[in-house]
Amino acid sequence: MLGFSSYAVSLVELQGLWLLSNTESGLVASAFFIGYMSFVSMWNALTDRHDPRRIYILGSILTAIGSLGFGLFASGFASGFLWHFLTGAGLAATYMPGLRILSDQFESGPRQSRFVSFYTAFFGVGAAASLLLSGWAVGALGWRWSFGLAGLGPIGALALIWIVTQPRRPPEEAIENMALSSTGPHWAWRWAMTVFPLPAWRVAWQSPAVRGYTVGYGCTAWNCLAHAHGQWPSWCLHLEWAQAPHPGRLRPWRPS
Repeated sequence: MLGFSSYAVSLVELQGLWLLSNTESGLVASAFFIGYMSFVSMWNALTDRHDPRRIYILGSILTAIGSLGFGLFASGFASGFLWHFLTGAGLAATYMPGLRILSDQFESGPRQSRFVSFYTAFFGVGAAASLLLSGWAVGALGWRWSFGLAGLGPIGALALIWIVTQPRRPPEEAIENMALSSTGPHWAWRWAMTVFPLPAWRVAWQSPAVRGYTVGYGCTAWNCLAHAHGQWPSWCLHLEWAQAPHPGRLRPWRPS
């Protein structure tokens, strides 16, 4: 997470240094999230068939390479986009797989719920720490040092996961499915359906509760984006989705 805000802090300086247009500067900033969105589903699906520690360690390595590469080699739009994209793709292999590691290490119960709550809350703490570190490093050492120091965070996380957690063997059924999906004339298609299980998503979408929570969360994210940029009228749409007193019935959405 230490590299989360590195480019945002350095944006104005790099835009002038690299002679970037507003569009190019925005694309470099977006590369992080493009990389995240491009790979997050794949990493999550692979945790069902591989030890999530391996996925997390790979993600930490990619994130470190992305941040260090940006600090050492980025010199313009193309290179900046590439290194920032790699950083986002690496982060995608750490956040949700890290949550899976916690779920596997502790049995279901109050202790697991407590750890999971702390873990998810620390996403915001990590983003704030990134902003603080980047702001200090850019002013004291320069923008390249800001990305370089951010690259040390994933290395520390890798060491922590390696030392503290225990490996987990995937279920036998998952191993058999993985073997089947990697052989035969249509193995690429089966592998894609494993990583991006569209039929399973279609079934989940048929649930009114899933649709309600998904749309509600999407509206909340859109509202946060609008509020952060301040370019559109500030609006807020909260979709309340609660179970009715009678089993099997749901209250309708209530925008407020």
